[in-house]
Amino acid sequence: SGGRHANSDTLSCGGGGGGSYAVKSTLAGGPQTRPGNPFGGNGCVALQFLIDSAEPPTVTQGLNAKSFQPGDTLSVHVSMKKIASQTEFYMGGLLPGSHTMFFVTVLDPLTLVEGDLNDPKTFRPVSDRTFIPNGVTAAFPNLFSYTFTSVEPDGEYLFFSALAHPGAFADGSIDAGDFISIDTDAFYVGTKEALYRRQELEKPASILLTPRNR
Repeated sequence: SGGRHANSDTLSCGGGGGGSYAVKSTLAGGPQTRPGNPFGGNGCVALQFLIDSAEPPTVTQGLNAKSFQPGDTLSVHVSMKKIASQTEFYMGGLLPGSHTMFFVTVLDPLTLVEGDLNDPKTFRPVSDRTFIPNGVTAAFPNLFSYTFTSVEPDGEYLFFSALAHPGAFADGSIDAGDFISIDTDAFYVGTKEALYRRQELEKPASILLTPRNR
């Protein structure tokens, strides 16, 4: 107002990431009416602002323990962030010493199907994802739980939770960008004796080589 005009500048961020940006803009106007008046005459205004870049969907998980024996229950806590409606959710594990996998296709009642690490066409997502809210962060305590018996093979398993694009593995391969986000945790299954032997083998050499008191 009052005959003063400002140049209008537009900042295009393109595909830039988030962060703090500084912009300096020149203002052109009428004569300055009083000393220190920032709105009269020519001058500069510096602006500082923050751009929050769009974060991709992510999934993280946590296990209740790192070793299990028959009778113990594995519980998996899962957190998801900004999940898109078209994202597929995978959950399962890799069996010890092999390329055999299991995939959770239904959470209730728990349904597992077998897959093959060497054949991604066998990968199966969780079929019912209505429990996952779109675009927000959500936590699911004990989303998966399983009580071990004596029929599971002993050894180290790898449990995973993952997000992928729809139909990403239909071509039978795992390509860059197929997984949007993935989190993995290793755990061991065995008898009490097997777990004890494993713990002894995993002791640091400094402990194993410590001379005993005579």
